[in-house]
Amino acid sequence: MSKSVPGVVARGSTGQVIAYFVVEGTQLSFTSTISPSVQPFTSQDATLKYDNKSDLSSAHNISGSIGTATFSFSFDNGPSITGDLNQPALSSKTSVTGSGTWAAL
Repeated sequence: MSKSVPGVVARGSTGQVIAYFVVEGTQLSFTSTISPSVQPFTSQDATLKYDNKSDLSSAHNISGSIGTATFSFSFDNGPSITGDLNQPALSSKTSVTGSGTWAAL
């Protein structure tokens, strides 16, 4: 991935993860539902990596992991989100899958 931007990620309601980034002047959110559901977490130190802004639209599947200190999500069309978790983080590393939708705010 040739471009990267900082952002934030948090678990919203049970099973929901929301990410916020400003990409090329546009504030974007990615709202997803993951399985299995995990305990609440946040990251003020998330990084979105992507090639084209057009990759950050519509619905996509994700897979990844949420651990005791870091997390990572990979999208079915190439982008990824990684970062350090704010404490308290999860008690053990958990592999997750899910789907979500990009939206301009």
